[in-house]
Order: sequence, then C-alpha cells, then structure tokens
Amino acid sequence: MIGMKIGQKFRAFCLLLAFSISFSGIGVLAYQSLIWLKHGYWQALESKLVLNKVLPTNFLQWLHNPRSWSGLNKIISPVFNLSLAMFLLVFGLVVILLLAKVFDLFLRPTNGEQGREVRWRSL
Repeated sequence: MIGMKIGQKFRAFCLLLAFSISFSGIGVLAYQSLIWLKHGYWQALESKLVLNKVLPTNFLQWLHNPRSWSGLNKIISPVFNLSLAMFLLVFGLVVILLLAKVFDLFLRPTNGEQGREVRWRSL
C-alpha cells in the first residue's frame, strides 16, 4: 500500500516535471511575442543558450567541429539549431509520451484479475 502511494507520487512528479518543460516553452514563446508587440522585432532565442550551459564541453566541441561520427552530427545538429521555445515544447512532449508509455507498462492489471477487483502493480 505504501509502495503504491510512493509510485503514484513519483509518477505525478515526473509528469509535472515534463509538463513544466513544455509550459516553459510556451512561456518563452509568450516572452518573444511580448517583445515583438512592444518593440516590433523578434527576439531570437536559440536552444544553444541553454544547452551550452548544460552539456559537456567536449560534446559541444564535437558538435561545432566533428572529426568523427559526421553522419550522427548531421542528424543531431538541426535539433540544437531549433528555437528555444520549439525545443522545450518538443522535448517536453516527447518526455510526456515516453513517461506515459513507461507508466502504462507498470499499470497493467496482473494476470487472473479480469473478473474481480483489479489490483495494480506499483513501481
């Protein structure tokens, strides 16, 4: 019973975090729109602003000047050139979908419980 409550709280926390990432993308877009409405120019905010502070230096060097794995670089580099709002929205939605699928695997009814009250597996 306690494990089930902890599992529910963990799922709620993970989904809250993923929704927060998506909503921060909407917030960035709202900020850019406000600047545009007030001053008449679009403030371009790239995802590189955040990712340069989060990612390791050697990965960033490889991203700008690949010496190997150039095909992978061609796949990954457009993701880092997205606007910050689009990156946060897409990243948050992907995390939400992945979490929903993972939690769905844990929330399937146990075998032999079709006719009776269903007990759910906890994390």
